Order: sequence, then C-alpha cells, then structure tokens
Amino acid sequence: MLILLLISGIFQPLISKQSDTYRIVGYVMGSRGKDFTTINASKLTHLNYAFASIINGEIAFRFRNPEQEQRVKQNLNKLTGLRKINPDLKILISVGGWGNCAGFSDAALTPETRLAFAKSGVKFIREYGFDGIDLDWEYPGQIGENEKFRPEDKENFTLMLKALRDEFTKTGTHYLLTIATGADEEYFRWTILGEAHQYLDFINIMSYDFYSGLSTISGHHSNLSKTDIPGSANISTVIAVERHTKLGVPAEKLVVGVPFYGRYWRGVPETNHGLYQQGSTTGTYKVYSDITSNYLNKNTFTRYWDPAAKAPYLYSKDSAMVITYDDPESLSGKTDFIRTKHLGGVMFWEYYADKSGELLDLLYEKLK
Repeated sequence: MLILLLISGIFQPLISKQSDTYRIVGYVMGSRGKDFTTINASKLTHLNYAFASIINGEIAFRFRNPEQEQRVKQNLNKLTGLRKINPDLKILISVGGWGNCAGFSDAALTPETRLAFAKSGVKFIREYGFDGIDLDWEYPGQIGENEKFRPEDKENFTLMLKALRDEFTKTGTHYLLTIATGADEEYFRWTILGEAHQYLDFINIMSYDFYSGLSTISGHHSNLSKTDIPGSANISTVIAVERHTKLGVPAEKLVVGVPFYGRYWRGVPETNHGLYQQGSTTGTYKVYSDITSNYLNKNTFTRYWDPAAKAPYLYSKDSAMVITYDDPESLSGKTDFIRTKHLGGVMFWEYYADKSGELLDLLYEKLK
C-alpha cells in the first residue's frame, strides 16, 4: 500500500509492506535478443528492461537503424504482454548502466536540465508502456567507465530524483521510481541517500562485483558476510545493507542484489584453493548456466564452501582457475537475511544467465 505523508511540503512516497511480502526484481538485457515470452512472470514482482540512454539530456533509446527500432518495439510489446500472465507485474525502464552513463551529470546540472530530463521520463514511459523508471547512474561524482562527472553530482543526483518525482506526481499516476546503488564506501561519499530515498519507492543494491572485471586478485564477488581471511576486501552484502540503513534509508526500501553470474580468474595459485590470490587475468564474467554445465564438479573443478563468507567457489589446480558465484545454498542464506532484517526483497542480474531457472525458483520459494 502506498502511503503519502506530507513532510516539509513534500509528498514522500513510502512503502507499507506486510512482513511476508517481498519484491523479486529481475533485470533483462534488451540487446541480447531473447524471446521475452519465455520469462516466468508469475515469479516476479518487478522486471527492469536494460537499458535506455540519455541523449541530449533526455531519456531515449539509442537506435542504430530503423530495423533495430522496430525490433525493440516488438520486444517491448512481448515484455508488456507478460502482464496477461501476472497482472501485478510492474515493468520499469532502467536508464544508464555501466558504460552508458555519459549524459547523467549534464542532465542533472541545473534546474532547467533536470526539468527537461524529468519531462522526457514521463513522455518515455507513457510512450512505451512502462510502470516507472530505474536509474542506474554508475556513478555520481565518480568517473565510472570514462564517464563525465562533477563534484556537484552529489547534490544534483538528489535534485534529479526530486524533479522526476514531481513530474510523476503531476500526472496523477503513481509511476515507480527506483535506483541501483553501489556497495562500496566511495559510493556513499558522493550521494546523499538519507535525503534521496524520500523520492524513491525502493533501492536496488548492487551487492555484487565486490571483486570484478577490474580486480586482478581473486575473491568472492557477492559474499553475504565478511571474511577475515588475509587479503579479503572489507565488503559484503551485510555491510552494503548496513551502509544504507546507517544513513537513514528504511530497511523495507532496500532490495538486495544477487548475481546470476560468476567471476573467474586464471593463473591462480593453489593457496587457499585459489581465493584471494594474484591471478594472471582480471575477474571475467561467466553466466550461472555455464558454471553449472561446464565447471561444477567437472573437468577437475571442485566446489568449496566458505563458511565465513557464506558463499561457494570452484577451483581447479590443473587449470589454475577459480570461480566465485552464487548458488541455491548461498541464495538461501541471503533470503534468510532479507527476512530476518525485514528488508524489501531481492533483485538479480540477469534473467537469462540461468537457463534452468533454479535460482529464480529458489528466490520465489523462499520469499513468495
């Protein structure tokens, strides 16, 4: 139920949620050409289509040619058609994403640019039939993937969210507004989530890629708890949630992100079964379906469980390769954490990374 409270002259959207009601938010990558009619919409509450861009300060798709535009529109018709299966399903457009955030800083810069951005958002979701907008700015005040950034981004991000919420309110329809947030300390230095959350329905925490495609040291990329093993980073899903709540973000607005993919490193020595060791590569992306089909207890790979991190990993001495990832056991621990802390639910990237559907099945069974 949506409750509007008038505080300081601002209508603030808050979510009132039964203790046994949780969001299950999935991302789908539009550019991968998948058949959206195969999505199991009955096990989702929200579906985020990734990604739209910011072009000349406005939210828009970046089409290479008319044929691509036609394909996208056909796919979006299939996506919105999932409401026939699940009438309660909310479908959002995700704007930005890694390597696609170049326009955020300019769009957020002035009252005029923020208003134009917000108006374009309303126009966009009405044109394509979305239920709201998810902003994935990676990252305010930081360079990201060689993106433009400014010190003013810290304040301007909150003002951008306010401009969007104001324009949504004018329509008389409660369009959803969410963001994807980082998990490391630097993200919180360059945002003001204690204020920004009042304009948001909920927040999707990107509690993964703790060790990433930039890391030459191997490690758990989405561990639930912190491990004290020498060389491990001071980051975990629990710590990421605590960083949000300490700023005053209500627990019920926090949606824990989990990966349907892993990270692998080559050239890793046998010490500690390959964990927290110098590799010859950075942490490379590998989808869950590939991990289970070709590596899990196959081709000299052995599965290990880290009880401190509450996370699995694979290692092969022969291949000198380690893979960190989430599986049903680790996701079960994360859903228990979500329930115990009365958080808002779970988000995952990305739907088609698990062909078997076993990860979504586990999330649904634990949180339905």
